[in-house]
Amino acid sequence: MKAEQAKSIADEAIRLANEAELKELEPLFNDIKEAASTGKTSITVEALSPLARKQLSKNGYTVRASNQTTESYTIDWANPQDSTN
Repeated sequence: MKAEQAKSIADEAIRLANEAELKELEPLFNDIKEAASTGKTSITVEALSPLARKQLSKNGYTVRASNQTTESYTIDWANPQDSTN
């Protein structure tokens, strides 16, 4: 296999892996959508992956460690500041 072919295969594998990981975030975004539709401005969730924190921050949500435990995070869409990546 030539280097260019190996690079191409690796790029495609990375793209597919990223799509699969983003699909895993769908329930989280559904929870946010449901909470926002009831007038809430934030939710608290357990253990966010680095990918989830990155995607949330990238999409304008504030993500910060909750005061309750070190494994909980508050996702806020009304007060965009102090984001933790």
